[in-house]
Amino acid sequence: MLSPALQAMSENWRKRLYDASIQCSDRLISEAIAEIPEEHSHLAIVLTNLVEEFRFDLVMELATQSTEQ
Repeated sequence: MLSPALQAMSENWRKRLYDASIQCSDRLISEAIAEIPEEHSHLAIVLTNLVEEFRFDLVMELATQSTEQ
């Protein structure tokens, strides 16, 4: 499940992920992904796959869900 991994990231990080997804910036999202700790590598894999598929809408949704919980 991604929610615990997203919750482990700082609020600032989640906001940057959200902002990058609004901009459809694969570079900014990739920079955020690089900050994900190894213990949450599954989150990095999922986000990388979404970016490679240009699913910025789903990245935005994940970032939003993590701040609402």
